[in-house]
Amino acid sequence: MDPLCGGTRATYVLVRGDVAAAWSWNPLVPLLAAAAVVLVVRFVVGLVAHRWLAVQLPRRVWLALSAAVLVVIEVNQQLQAERLMEAVPG
Repeated sequence: MDPLCGGTRATYVLVRGDVAAAWSWNPLVPLLAAAAVVLVVRFVVGLVAHRWLAVQLPRRVWLALSAAVLVVIEVNQQLQAERLMEAVPG
């Protein structure tokens, strides 16, 4: 299992409005969807207000956070490997 396993199923149920099920298949999908919404809102507010929100953290912090998220996602995916390998019902 890798951090992306279950991503298609998670995206499918997320689009259908079931955030809890999406989270259970792959927590990365709802997190990326939320980040996409935040970025779109930031873009629209920036265009309208001509002010841009900028978050600046050292590269080491971004790398450490990214690595920590990937490790947690990987552990989660390994813990549910049997479920992720099952055929999709229907």
